[in-house]
Amino acid sequence: MTPPIVDKFGLGPRVPLLIISPYAIAGKITHTQYEPSSILKFIEERFGLPPLTARDANANSTADSFDFTQNPLPPDILTPRVCPFISPNFNMGQQLVGVAGTPAGMNLVNQSSKTLTISGIATTGDFSQTNNCPATLSKGKSCRISVTLTPALAGARTGTLVVTDSDPSSPQVTNLTGTGTFVTLTTPGNFGTVVYGAKSTQTVTLSNSGSSPLTISSISTKGQFTQSNSCGSTLAANSNCKITVNFVPTSSGLLAGSLIVNASDAASPLVVYLRGTGQSVRLAPSKLTFAAQAIGTTSAAQTVQLSNPSTSSDLLLGPITATGDFAANSNCPHTLAPGASCTVSVTFTPSQAGARTGAASVVSSDFRSPQIIGLKGSGS
Repeated sequence: MTPPIVDKFGLGPRVPLLIISPYAIAGKITHTQYEPSSILKFIEERFGLPPLTARDANANSTADSFDFTQNPLPPDILTPRVCPFISPNFNMGQQLVGVAGTPAGMNLVNQSSKTLTISGIATTGDFSQTNNCPATLSKGKSCRISVTLTPALAGARTGTLVVTDSDPSSPQVTNLTGTGTFVTLTTPGNFGTVVYGAKSTQTVTLSNSGSSPLTISSISTKGQFTQSNSCGSTLAANSNCKITVNFVPTSSGLLAGSLIVNASDAASPLVVYLRGTGQSVRLAPSKLTFAAQAIGTTSAAQTVQLSNPSTSSDLLLGPITATGDFAANSNCPHTLAPGASCTVSVTFTPSQAGARTGAASVVSSDFRSPQIIGLKGSGS
């Protein structure tokens, strides 16, 4: 869900909170909306302290997760655990048949109480390795082993990484898995910052390097992304097709999504992850340049239109301030309705000759607030 707007800073994404206390209600899952200021609110209630700000004054306390009349709960003693020297399982993901993949690294850590003597490191199956491990590894020290998958066939590929050493638990074994495939999806870059109502587009290439046609059952997206494609239901051997991915944000902040291709290949579904940033403030223009101005005199104002491009949500606005030899004011209300706009006016009063730069800062309920208007001019 979109984080609720409680003030000009808003609330961030939902974060799990685990309460550990002799007076916590055992096993309770609270459905009260907490936020970081809820911890302050609880302390203030508990010790009769005044709130620091309106934010913690209006927050919900965590008190409903406690019962101070109950007998104190006993400590929960955790069972000591012996950590493995190396990960017991490691998945290398998908890789083109006959092509060496990008090496993936894992650490070998000497968890024993003595110096470890390493006598051998080897792999089996379609896997190979390189490492920087010395012949002896001191207590608590680690070294790096990089594993590469070069699948000989399509489908599931299995193997092992075996480290032989002087510890009684030797050999240390990692089960390696991966998938050989004839199909690849290129990975798009970040879609950038996009204002509500606008669109950022990138193209993804789906390739079939196999000797048989690829049957495509579906191509879809998740998150605030859409797609169109020229792939059809069958992709011929040794051919490719294009998928156009559009990012059309309806909420602010860093947004994640995915492109998913379900097909007849052994590695199906093929997934690439997508990301972009939504912005709920439109500034037009986002930069202002002033003509040469006599030192100590003030220029005529230049303006920026500040708009709320949302069709359904209010935009909360805080202070609009400028730095350097610039001053800013506006006719913007505290709450800007969906589709509404206001004007930010900026003037330039150079304090010395030469190039002068600054910025106007717009504080808002947008997740990436403040938005910046770049300013420059020259004194003469």
